[in-house]
Amino acid sequence: MIRQTKLLPRHSFLTLTFSSLLLVGSITFSALPAQAKDLIIHNARIVTMEDHLQTSYQAMSVVDGRIEKLGSDAEILALKKKKTKVIDCHGKLVLPGLHDSHTHLAEGALEMTQLRLNDCRNLAEIIEKTKDYIKTHAELKEIVGHGIALPAVAEAPLTCTDLDKLSTKPILLYSEDGHSLWVNSKILNRIDKNLLQEKIKEKLAGTLADGSASGNLQEEAMELAESFIKGPSRRHFAAVLKQAVENANSLGITSIQDAHVRDNVLRAYYDLARRKDLNLRVEAALATRPDMDAGDLLKLQAKSYNYTCGNLRARSAKIFLDGVIETGTAALIKPYDDNQENLGRTNLDQLKLNRLVLELVSRHFQVHIHAIGDRAVRMALDSFEPLSEISKSEDLRNMIAHLELVDEHELPRFHKLGVIANIQPYWAFRDPYVTKLTVPKLGQLRTERIYPFASLSSSGARLAAGSDWTVSTMNPFKAMQVAMTRQAVDETPQAPLNPKEALTLEEILSAYTTGGAYANHLDKVCGTLSPGKYADFIVLDQDITKLPPNQIGQTKVLETYLEGKRVFPLDSK
Repeated sequence: MIRQTKLLPRHSFLTLTFSSLLLVGSITFSALPAQAKDLIIHNARIVTMEDHLQTSYQAMSVVDGRIEKLGSDAEILALKKKKTKVIDCHGKLVLPGLHDSHTHLAEGALEMTQLRLNDCRNLAEIIEKTKDYIKTHAELKEIVGHGIALPAVAEAPLTCTDLDKLSTKPILLYSEDGHSLWVNSKILNRIDKNLLQEKIKEKLAGTLADGSASGNLQEEAMELAESFIKGPSRRHFAAVLKQAVENANSLGITSIQDAHVRDNVLRAYYDLARRKDLNLRVEAALATRPDMDAGDLLKLQAKSYNYTCGNLRARSAKIFLDGVIETGTAALIKPYDDNQENLGRTNLDQLKLNRLVLELVSRHFQVHIHAIGDRAVRMALDSFEPLSEISKSEDLRNMIAHLELVDEHELPRFHKLGVIANIQPYWAFRDPYVTKLTVPKLGQLRTERIYPFASLSSSGARLAAGSDWTVSTMNPFKAMQVAMTRQAVDETPQAPLNPKEALTLEEILSAYTTGGAYANHLDKVCGTLSPGKYADFIVLDQDITKLPPNQIGQTKVLETYLEGKRVFPLDSK
């Protein structure tokens, strides 16, 4: 089950109550629910998304998991056979299954079984909650936590000295956005033992008054600490991922692109897929490194082939190009307002980026680039430009994710180069990240240009929408509401953030259906409810096409179907 936790507004997240996962040994994998040979749904309002919101039907017939026909109740019920299962939708809205085009479902599933710090408002609360967790989890050999809100440590920073007082066990605590990490001396000493001290200091975010390392690592430097953590067993990882898949289904999600897939994540998906227990269509964006050589790329290509199984594909590759604005690590065209010498940084220079993108495209990978700052977005587009014709001929559908700040001259290039704009709509409102961190970093003028969703859409860019869960909620309907209102959900409304960049329901719903299907190379088999396509559809408790935008976030999914099989709610056994 899922509960929505009320925390710092932007980064409200889905807490998965994995109580059953505490006893992993008792978990068994079960087969998918039996697929109805024939299925008819009727007494519904079926919006197909073939022409956005213009056409709807009363009924739909499904044969062998694919849509046979849409029409009136009388037309479709006349097709009923002896063993046809008939479902009365009682006038409810039926839509195509939704696509989350940028999420971290597997890693997020694991996070939910570890220390959660999202609700901590300051340093004292972080320390107290970590202390309590260590006390109640004495059996753990390493302490891993997630969800530190950057505003919570903006005034009183967290250091390794604080963590050293809590335990001599290894401690790693991640920020909500996943771009910062705090570790204790147990980890720092291990790093020092294996790498030159000078090299480490270059990668640490700061030092203490006595000249020692602060324990705060950012971006690629986090890998220095992560290599010392054992991580979960393969069985445990698959078990928690299975629960996360069920929760995604409960939100109407039938397809995802997992945006940073390392080997253990890929194996977890594979384990579910080969057991026919993966109730999602998954495109795995395989993790890359800036220093990958020909041998590394061959291994990446081998994974793409070896782990294709059932609903799992691994034809995409992820590049982290820059960081985030809040820490001054996003790459900007003009300096940060609070530090005129800082333009941010990228993990690759233009030459190395061009070379890596070329190598990936030549191996038929779809390239998925993280770019927050306007300079990073420009660099990403520049890397795609000389390869645009081959990318189009090979139908690779490259994309850039996040797009917080985009220079106006770059907007038309998305359409020109056929690059997908992968947006995270839930971020586009005035939360503490924007008011306390972004405004001082960018200034008011540039802040009024962030998350330019409408500008991207009007310039011809194809939009696909994602959550970046667990950074923010996985709930597509809450994200749709923010996209349309540019205001917080479930909070006292503030002035909209850049209201001229608000999207229409048609635009944001398309990003979650046809846009997401296109991004995952699924547009020929799903994304719309059309004859011949898979019967991936959802039934909602209210008709979002007839609601004011500020009520869409309250929408609940009653049922989710994948190829005509009901995957939410699952039948009890």
